[in-house]
Amino acid sequence: MELVSDALAGGLNQAWLMARVVIPLMIVLQFCRDLNLLGGLARLMSPLTRLFGMSGKSAFPLLIGLIFGLSFGAGVIFDSAREDGLSRRDLLLLVIFLVGCHAVVEDTLVFVVVGADGRLLLAARIGVALAVTWLISLFLKPSTTPALSKCLTEDGECP
Repeated sequence: MELVSDALAGGLNQAWLMARVVIPLMIVLQFCRDLNLLGGLARLMSPLTRLFGMSGKSAFPLLIGLIFGLSFGAGVIFDSAREDGLSRRDLLLLVIFLVGCHAVVEDTLVFVVVGADGRLLLAARIGVALAVTWLISLFLKPSTTPALSKCLTEDGECP
């Protein structure tokens, strides 16, 4: 019974530590959305999108994925693909980068709370994601196929 009690106490303690990080971040996101600050922040991502040869339209979903992770970022990525007509190449590079480097604020803070070196963790994640995405971008030719928005329609037909 003591083992169950210790496990429950430890789990609740970890949940509380993570909630102290995640809840304020979600509040900040809502304020940024309400004040239309995210568009300006997305423009800061343009050097990164240019490095990978991506269109400027991919900056906003990249920023959201970096800050808030794949679960929230996936919705933004789908919306951007549908509304902004992101190319398949842009989407592929965006996802490759975010697989290695998503939720850098949230995840880093969560790991710092439990004792990790945040600077080392952040540098390693960003460095690996940059290197892998840049190398893959060198081999991907600019897409001549239509934007993926045609694949995300009701009929699901993709050219």
